[in-house]
Amino acid sequence: EEFNARCNTGGVAMGEDDNPLNVYSASLLTYDISDSTNLPGVQNTITVSLQTNVHIYPRANQFITIIGLAGTSAVSGPLKLSSDSTHHSFFQAYTSGPRGYGLWDNAAKELAVLVSSDLLPSITYSFSFTLTNPPTGQAAPTILIGGTEPTCPPSA
Repeated sequence: EEFNARCNTGGVAMGEDDNPLNVYSASLLTYDISDSTNLPGVQNTITVSLQTNVHIYPRANQFITIIGLAGTSAVSGPLKLSSDSTHHSFFQAYTSGPRGYGLWDNAAKELAVLVSSDLLPSITYSFSFTLTNPPTGQAAPTILIGGTEPTCPPSA
């Protein structure tokens, strides 16, 4: 699901709207979150894939945040990202930090990644990170992903 993606456009792709001067904000066209295991108490690799509708520049200081990772755990702070390509290096935890990290908040159960390289529209970017599953079974939580823009209300 998506939230706060600069006041979500609903994933309208460029060229799909014939209304003159109907200008959309940045939005996620596609997004997917998957995991490597559903076993309790073990390390679980979470993979995120996303596509934006506009060019996201690093100078915009845009965070992409994944919330609702209930029950999982890791030490709060920079969390190593990985990928099958170089996509993990398109993100960092802090503006002055190394690339290839996100910022994990264990109390809030969320990961924020700062865009540190150009994200081009309609290109799928993927990265993974590892969390520990809860020690006992649980129903799947509602996980949301989107950009950080405090003036936009969450939508599901």
